[in-house]
Amino acid sequence: MPPVSASPVIQLLIQFAELAATEQAAFLDTLNVYLYTSPQQRRMLRHAWSKGLEGLTDVADAPPRTGGAPRRR
Repeated sequence: MPPVSASPVIQLLIQFAELAATEQAAFLDTLNVYLYTSPQQRRMLRHAWSKGLEGLTDVADAPPRTGGAPRRR
């Protein structure tokens, strides 16, 4: 196992701690959306982030689902 200081999680926490309070809040809001969304919507979010589409963080902003049961709000 690599040393704790080399852990990607520790590096992420260090970067998080260096963010301004508003940036920390935005990160936590985005993480919360990601954690509570469906696997399909998580894939859409990851795709959007990789393409630089930072605005697509709210599930309501995601493209509508096709087929299956309707979303509950």
